[in-house]
Amino acid sequence: MITRFGHVGIYVKNLDEVLEVYERILGLKPKVVKTTDRSRMAFIPVGKGELELIQPLDPKVIATQGEGIRHIAFITDNIEADIERMKELGVKIDDKPRMGAHEVKIAFIRDVHGVSIELCQEPGQRIY
Repeated sequence: MITRFGHVGIYVKNLDEVLEVYERILGLKPKVVKTTDRSRMAFIPVGKGELELIQPLDPKVIATQGEGIRHIAFITDNIEADIERMKELGVKIDDKPRMGAHEVKIAFIRDVHGVSIELCQEPGQRIY
């Protein structure tokens, strides 16, 4: 079951430039900056949620998809049950969860009226 809001994932062309702007005008600083095989990411806490800024390492991603909101994430207490329930409803969702950037289980619902939705299951503690 969905228990709360988690984060908003935003594609950016240049992570360092965006981080400088967020800090200068909003006073927001990242808690974590990391690089994976596909992207550089920064996680900025904001209240009980966070912003996930994502700079894809493949420049074709931004060239084709542009900068802006990529997904909205919600926290669930049982991702496997939510995946099965949604599949029964005909929702286009990942078949099974995988590990996300915070080492939590994630699954994506594709294109819900123009926005992807990410489900995240925490390993017993808040990560945001």
